[in-house]
Amino acid sequence: MSLLSARNSKGTHPHSQSLTLLTDTQSACLKSPLLDTEVFLLNLTECFTPLDSEACPGCRVLDNFPDHISFHPCDHLQKSFHKAHLEALDHLCHRASSDSSTLVVVTDASVIPPRNMQAISAMHFWRLGEQVLLSKVSAGRTTALDTELFTVRLGVAKAVSFDIKHIILITDSLSATRRAVDPLVHSGQAHSLAIVCALRGFFTGQPDHSIDFWDCPSNVQWSLHHLVHDNVTNTCITAGHHPATSLDTLCSKSTASCLDAWRTSFSCPSSQGCHFLPLKDGNHKSLQPSYTKGDSWLPFIGELVTLYARATQAILNHAPIGEFRQCFFPAECTQCLYGYCQVEICQHILANCCQFSHTSLIDPLLSLKDFVKFLKEHPSAFAFTSQDCLLSEPP
Repeated sequence: MSLLSARNSKGTHPHSQSLTLLTDTQSACLKSPLLDTEVFLLNLTECFTPLDSEACPGCRVLDNFPDHISFHPCDHLQKSFHKAHLEALDHLCHRASSDSSTLVVVTDASVIPPRNMQAISAMHFWRLGEQVLLSKVSAGRTTALDTELFTVRLGVAKAVSFDIKHIILITDSLSATRRAVDPLVHSGQAHSLAIVCALRGFFTGQPDHSIDFWDCPSNVQWSLHHLVHDNVTNTCITAGHHPATSLDTLCSKSTASCLDAWRTSFSCPSSQGCHFLPLKDGNHKSLQPSYTKGDSWLPFIGELVTLYARATQAILNHAPIGEFRQCFFPAECTQCLYGYCQVEICQHILANCCQFSHTSLIDPLLSLKDFVKFLKEHPSAFAFTSQDCLLSEPP
């Protein structure tokens, strides 16, 4: 049974709550992730095969030919490893220049931000030290990973047509090459299935055939990869009316729309609340909500539960201070016991209260880093119980 409309349910019997059974008035008033899915499916152009034979455990190309496929990663963050990795690439290509049975395929992709532009894929093929083929095609409206995967597909499909034994594929997205040999359902699955089918034919009955996937960061500007990088980034192709559109692209679009709505709502005082503590990020900009990497606040607070609790109480103004008592316990004292403050507020504790040592704030917005540092240095700040005050927190 399907919850979607008839055009997207492929003949499946409609569920009692299906979009098909809604009246025009109900459809116009409905706001639901299901309706968003219905709209986005009209733009999705790729198909998926959940039960493809290449995806059966024990029958996958990595299961059958584990010694024929190798991955050579480069740590993009550790620049000290770049030199050794590039020297290995130079040595590899030098050896390939004198071996007619080896083909070097260098790939790159470019995703252009404007919505009316297509992503571009480019491949350069080298044999015996000479460029034997150059190919560049549009990839539709896709994410960077989808485009890199498409590029790998084109490179492998063409490489296996040569009379060779060894393929060296060099890319700046090793994650795309790992997805390339994953036949399970994911964005760009059709590319992965085409790749594993091509490799299976290349390996079957040929124990000396192999493929090596090498990582090459774009920012190091290694000679052969820099050539294809310049080639692909200098090309722009408009999307047209119905460009190929991947699943991840639609997911990214939906996520961006959700975040925009979330941040717009967060910027409104009626949604954020009048007593929410504004904090800055490392770039001196106001923190904005995000769902990635554990949100914008929590990852920087640490793992200590009491520290989390006090930070949350301070940010949401639910700490045992005068401003909180004024709202919920107006009969209790609201003054600061250590200074001349009629109503003890959060900013007073962070900047002026003589109970705590601190640096006077020049900017009214405190950075999250300084806020967490203040909490660690003063275990009693914004704590509800005396037990919180006695807990020792590492600086």
